[in-house]
Amino acid sequence: MHPGQSVIEIVDGPQVYLSRRVQQDYDATADPVVLESQMENLALEVQRSLDYFESQYALGAADQLAVIVDDRALFDAFDAVARTFLTVSSVRFDVMRLATGSGVEPGRLERGVTAVGAAMRGLRWAA
Repeated sequence: MHPGQSVIEIVDGPQVYLSRRVQQDYDATADPVVLESQMENLALEVQRSLDYFESQYALGAADQLAVIVDDRALFDAFDAVARTFLTVSSVRFDVMRLATGSGVEPGRLERGVTAVGAAMRGLRWAA
């Protein structure tokens, strides 16, 4: 989840099955009703992506939704909605599990995690 947009990716190891951008602003400081509506819209887009994946590939349902977001309040808001609307459980992805050099700020790494993930796709240990 990034300001102004989110990226939904469905992957299994090195294989990327779906990648799409959802244009939407999120505001953790917004009125709780507004924030819940924003998260419901995102959850709807996630469920549409999961439905597409299940209908186009004979691989079964996704078993985990890893959410990469640098704002804990946004994750908590999304997770509350996801538990109601989605068929898969969500977890907050811990970017600090990734091996990084010294002095790397978690927020900076989270903002660039799409590029990091793309670079790691071919590595067996990262899958």
